[in-house]
Amino acid sequence: MVQFENEDIPIIEQKESIKLSKMSKGYNWEIKLLGNPISDETLNRLEELNKKLSEKYGGH
Repeated sequence: MVQFENEDIPIIEQKESIKLSKMSKGYNWEIKLLGNPISDETLNRLEELNKKLSEKYGGH
């Protein structure tokens, strides 16, 4: 069995992401943005990403 260094240390790094899922009646998506507290800039980015996904893949 291969053993890796620091095997017992959990990975706690989070990353921003977009998860796009094709459903039988269209697409769904989840947008994950990081920031604490949630700033106006973060909310604006979220709105812009959601708008772009809606335009490309249909209403959400």
